[in-house]
Amino acid sequence: MNPREALLTAAELAARLRKSRDWVYRRARMGQIPGALRLEGRWRFRKAAIDRWLFALEDPTGAPARGVGDSLSERRAALMKVKRDMKITVRQRTQGYGGLEVDLFWTDAGGKRHRMRRASPYKSKNKTRRWAQQLLRERMGTAGGPVDEQEHEPTPYDTQHSYDHDKDTDEEGLTFSEFVPRFLALCESPAAGRRGANSEGELANKRGMIRDHLEPYFGQMLLSEITAREADAYVCAKSTTISKRTSKPLSSSSIANHLGLLRRMLKVACRWDMLTKVPEITIPKKGEVDNYLSRRESRRLLAKADPLFRDMIALGLRTGMRLGELQELRVGDINLGAARIRVTRQRTKEGTIKKPKGDKTRTVQVPHDAVTMLRKRVAGLERDELVFSKPAGYQAPHRTEAPAEGGEHWSHKEVFAAVQRATEAAKIGRKVGVHTLRHTFATHAVAAGVPLSVVSRQLGHADIRTTMRYAHHAPELNPGIFDRLADGSAIPAGCSEGGADDQSVDDSSTRHPVKNPEARER
Repeated sequence: MNPREALLTAAELAARLRKSRDWVYRRARMGQIPGALRLEGRWRFRKAAIDRWLFALEDPTGAPARGVGDSLSERRAALMKVKRDMKITVRQRTQGYGGLEVDLFWTDAGGKRHRMRRASPYKSKNKTRRWAQQLLRERMGTAGGPVDEQEHEPTPYDTQHSYDHDKDTDEEGLTFSEFVPRFLALCESPAAGRRGANSEGELANKRGMIRDHLEPYFGQMLLSEITAREADAYVCAKSTTISKRTSKPLSSSSIANHLGLLRRMLKVACRWDMLTKVPEITIPKKGEVDNYLSRRESRRLLAKADPLFRDMIALGLRTGMRLGELQELRVGDINLGAARIRVTRQRTKEGTIKKPKGDKTRTVQVPHDAVTMLRKRVAGLERDELVFSKPAGYQAPHRTEAPAEGGEHWSHKEVFAAVQRATEAAKIGRKVGVHTLRHTFATHAVAAGVPLSVVSRQLGHADIRTTMRYAHHAPELNPGIFDRLADGSAIPAGCSEGGADDQSVDDSSTRHPVKNPEARER
């Protein structure tokens, strides 16, 4: 397309044709307007093609094209004539099994009026309308009216529709791929949710899931065509797909994240009146977390870790703090006397400072061995200084950046690389990341008998169901564990002798007498 070519918007073309924008959108989707283009989800029309089209439009008598130069009364009369000749109404069925139906009116060449009502084989109004138009053309051809659509060029005064039961807009008929930019624009805006705009990390995660998984599968589908059946088919397809990163089939947790994002997108589309109903998408249950280090592996990892990163790795193993929270930990956040850390902020991968995940601050308890390590670590530091930072003169290996001045943050890549080097040196035969330290803490805490609610608060989970993924590591009930329910006093003696105390233990017989005494004895 020539970038200098003049284009008309749908509103400009509607004004020129003296039609509504809904009429223009419908004709453009049906391919009845020459020079129509779909650019970035919006309709545009080549001005030169529209000029030629309008110039060539003439009625069968050879008169000039209607709508171009004729009087207002003539245009109104022509419009009313066409409305009398052909009419399509799409509405909900009130009988039978529901669905949609079409009501067709047309006038044949002899002036005889016809009406036909049919149930639609489709659930979509757009598909029903196109099916009704084809049905109307066939019926008018057999009745002596205009026959094949290819024998005459469509005019702006073709079939008129009733808007009493059906209002078409530019948003109807959007495909999943066309909806993606609008959804991502919402995620970048303050209207994304209660917490405002998504972070760069959240946006990158959503873009990756849409680009690599959702769009290749749902991209060409209309939003109205994404049903629960299609979502179930997606689960079946993805459960056998091999991940490029792990060379293994996608886990149920990954598929659940995909469907959670898809359901969120469809809810937004429904809120914007692009859908009439959100399908009931069943999200698979996330699997149990088994990616953790044993106590022996944890000790080997710390022994082989770089001394510059050993304390950070140890604190992650002992408290379950996230990497961004460890990077932004400052001396003033630590209460050594109470063995607690106040987590109020985190550092993102892009280097920005924000509140912890979920915008919730929390207090983290610190074991005694980690308190001893922190006491040595913060000695001589000011309250606003970082606990874990680059020493003066530090320069990353195999990099040409200038030496550090001291006090700078460790980057995500540097911490990841340090954990990977320690993993290889400790000869742990599987992949270990920084988040594995958090899984290790949660697993060891639950296995030690710490209540799940306490572990949930320590980790900062917004939903206890997330913590329940570690519940299978909880120990079996020990004999006598319910002895805590005893209040220390002995059960009154003589209850079985039928004394006065017997009524105090169970006086149900006096409150609810049995009508048949013999039934009680039996």
